[in-house]
Amino acid sequence: MRCFFITAFMILSFLSKGIGSTGADTLLEKIRKTEGIEKAKNYNNASAVFKVNKPDSAILLARQALAIGHESHSDPIIAEALGNIADCYAHHLTFDSAVVYYLKAITVAEKTNNNKELASYYNGIGIVFYHLTDYDKAISYMKKAAEYKYKEGDMMYYITVNCNISSVLQRIGKFKEAISILLDSEKKLKQFNNPGILANLYNSLGGAYQQGENNQDSAEYYYSKNIALIPQLENQPFRFAAFLNLGQLYLQKGQL
Repeated sequence: MRCFFITAFMILSFLSKGIGSTGADTLLEKIRKTEGIEKAKNYNNASAVFKVNKPDSAILLARQALAIGHESHSDPIIAEALGNIADCYAHHLTFDSAVVYYLKAITVAEKTNNNKELASYYNGIGIVFYHLTDYDKAISYMKKAAEYKYKEGDMMYYITVNCNISSVLQRIGKFKEAISILLDSEKKLKQFNNPGILANLYNSLGGAYQQGENNQDSAEYYYSKNIALIPQLENQPFRFAAFLNLGQLYLQKGQL
């Protein structure tokens, strides 16, 4: 029987800023009232808000920021605008365009040594290449993202990127390497209070043991740790994956 395994890590890279209609109106009002660099910053903020549900508007807003950035010779504004455009294309599966804009954003961000933005762009392009099934490039870019986050001391994001890398390694059959990365990440993650990411890490560990090691006991152990860690009414996507994988595991074991 073919093993079915589901993980939710890849969705983490494209989460956008959540904001209600009142907040969106406030951002648009700020755009109307400001000029120059401040206006460009507000264009970029609005673009980040709209990129999931209104991608065409988000791209238009980012292009407005981009124009001001070029006029003002502001590399930070330019890099953020390019990154927002790349995110829009990635969200809506226009991957070739996403790659183009992520690479442009990386080139500009490198001039300013903005490790935070570089990590985001490298992780974004890594996930795009994952969807394009170019797994070697996906791993290469994600590793660069992890390096930048480690330099910044942002261990939460560093671990999240490592989990993305593990998911790609599992896809290409490198399960021992995937497990090693996840176990190292688990040690570091226990220093933080983020049960959602830790739970999904356990789900990913369960999948690695189930698929690569055929170690059903370890797989069951980590799936169960995922479920026990998350209260029933919270973080349902993280619990869903583990419930589904645990059900498939019991099916494999003949425990109908």
